Amino acid sequence: MNVYRINYDDYYQAWLEAYAGEFLLNSGTIRQLLKRYDLDHKKVLSVGPGVGIEEYWLYKQGGCALTFVDRDEHRSIEPYLRALPPAGSNERALTYFVGDAGN
Repeated sequence: MNVYRINYDDYYQAWLEAYAGEFLLNSGTIRQLLKRYDLDHKKVLSVGPGVGIEEYWLYKQGGCALTFVDRDEHRSIEPYLRALPPAGSNERALTYFVGDAGN
C-alpha cells in the first residue's frame, strides 16, 4: 500500500476545477451533517473516496482531518498524488493510502 501526505489545497486544486458543479452540489448536505453530528474538527476516515468530493466540505467547512483509503481501480488518482509535493512537516495534510484496505 502506498501512502501520500499532501497539503489539502494542493490536492483539491485541480479536482475543484474539473468537478466544480459536483463539489457545489454537496456543500449544503455536508453543512447539515457537520451540524447534526457535531463533526467540526474531527478525524475522518473515508474508505473508497475516489476524488473525495463530499469529504472536501468536511475539511473546508468543518476543519476535519481527512484520511483516505482507496484501491484506485481506474488508476487516475495515484499518478496525480505522485505529481504533488509532499506536505511540510508542520502543516495539516490529507493522508491518502492507495491500495486494498483488507491487506
